[in-house]
Amino acid sequence: MYRIASPHDADDAEADDANKVHKQQWLDEVNEEAQAAATIVGDVAERLRRLGTAYGEWKHFDAPAYFDIPQPQADLLLTVVERVSSVYVHFQMDLLLPSFGAAESYWANHFAPAYHAANIAHLGRDELVDGWEIGPRSTHRTNGNHVGKSLNGADVALLSSSNKNAFVHDFFAEVQPTMLSHWQRLMAVIQAARRILVDDIGYLTTNGVEDERNRYYQHWQHEPAPGLPAELCPALEDIPTLSLTFTFPLPVHRQSGRLRRLRTNRERNRRRKGRGKN
Repeated sequence: MYRIASPHDADDAEADDANKVHKQQWLDEVNEEAQAAATIVGDVAERLRRLGTAYGEWKHFDAPAYFDIPQPQADLLLTVVERVSSVYVHFQMDLLLPSFGAAESYWANHFAPAYHAANIAHLGRDELVDGWEIGPRSTHRTNGNHVGKSLNGADVALLSSSNKNAFVHDFFAEVQPTMLSHWQRLMAVIQAARRILVDDIGYLTTNGVEDERNRYYQHWQHEPAPGLPAELCPALEDIPTLSLTFTFPLPVHRQSGRLRRLRTNRERNRRRKGRGKN
């Protein structure tokens, strides 16, 4: 079969090669972050497992010293709750991921404001924003040009129809796909890290996925925000996590009301022995 090559064939081949390189680079970066995350998760999981023995050495548990993290990080990542006879520890490992930080930052600084602005432009309801400062590039438009000031909900509602359409177009064409890309990268990192940890006994015994789902269950009982793709509104059970939890007995000498319970038990045993003699 004879075929005369199109001038565009070379361009298409170059584009395919560039896409392959980009995909491989993406995979390499995901795997590198996942490997680093798995190492840290494994270390924290082992420290959690040893905490049951070490906890009683402190009069007041020093979490930053034990986990070798600064106080602000401990405040953000750790929850330590002393119960009547046990200690519950929750370590929010996902917050340490660079991909989580990037996704969170983009959501707060670009996606959420642009979503509200697009809703106002499309539906004409400024109550959705209630004075939000709109920050993304696409929201700095008036009369088709970028300007130096941020727009709030009332500003968007007053724009011409063509400029309102620009808000909606930019959201669906640029902002939402970028947010989805951040989310997919985060999910890929967490899933890859979990695969690395699949045989790690420390991780398996402190895996906090069920606890994490219970913590956020009530939020999934509401309808998701309208107009978002299913990929950004996943079912709770489909969201992976690296969070860790561990519960261990509170040292006896730290238990509140210990002496009272000992006296009660001793008195109860004494009465039982007395009834047995009769």
